[in-house]
Amino acid sequence: MNESNLLVFVLTIVSIFIYIFAANYTSRKSGAKFTRFSFNQDFTFYFIYFTYLFAVANTLISVINIQINLLHLILGFILIVFSIYINILARTALAENWTPFMFSNKSQTLVETGIYSKIRHPIYLSLLLLILGCTLISFNFSGIVAFILFCISIAFRINYEELYLIKNFNKSYIEYSKRVSRLIPHLF
Repeated sequence: MNESNLLVFVLTIVSIFIYIFAANYTSRKSGAKFTRFSFNQDFTFYFIYFTYLFAVANTLISVINIQINLLHLILGFILIVFSIYINILARTALAENWTPFMFSNKSQTLVETGIYSKIRHPIYLSLLLLILGCTLISFNFSGIVAFILFCISIAFRINYEELYLIKNFNKSYIEYSKRVSRLIPHLF
């Protein structure tokens, strides 16, 4: 492995670590309670988690052996930094309402402020941007497959979660979903 590949490898690991650390730190600072990991009925969580691991592992393995494309590298890291920013905004707005699993025993309120006034699922958007950034960095067939699988897993999760939110918040969520887009803010 040459020095530039090693640098990209380390920067990618650091970026992923910063994403995870910033997300968890922001959630804790905002009052979210972390529960112990336990297996639950939320299959979409596992689908996202394994496709996320596949995408990140592909990027790390790929950057060891590939010729680095500077444009892909720059765009990839810009997307990763932007994903960290969006994730921090989302977790700050959610505050104590954040939970890693859709099904929670705690009482939650519908958050419609901050970034949630523009996007209904900003954490998923941040994850998509993170994985897209990783895909651009590695830019290989496996990375593209991983990104497609990740998009499918996010689509399943959003649809599944929206049914849960409609069930819990009824008309409030239906009205909210009419005003605010899922992943990409309305331009006007």
